[in-house]
Amino acid sequence: MWVYGAIMVSEAILCIKNGKELFEHTQGINIVLWLITQVVVSVAFVYGCMLWQRAQEKYKKSTDSPSKKGKTQNTLQSEEQGKKSPKKSPKRHVQKIE
Repeated sequence: MWVYGAIMVSEAILCIKNGKELFEHTQGINIVLWLITQVVVSVAFVYGCMLWQRAQEKYKKSTDSPSKKGKTQNTLQSEEQGKKSPKKSPKRHVQKIE
């Protein structure tokens, strides 16, 4: 968040530096109101992006494999046990060639 604040301050400084002639005729209250507007709008957009990201994560979680959604821990454990490969039996009918 501090990065956005630093960018806003640097933009304001550049505007004041490069527009001295314009700012000499401007009332101070207008400059302050403009800077406050910049801060409010920037923070609002960053907050909006944060809310949008959270909504996307919730949507993604709600659409992930609905078949596993309602299963209990015991059901999942029993499925895990079923997926284990059986122990390999010793090979039979192996003939050694001498």
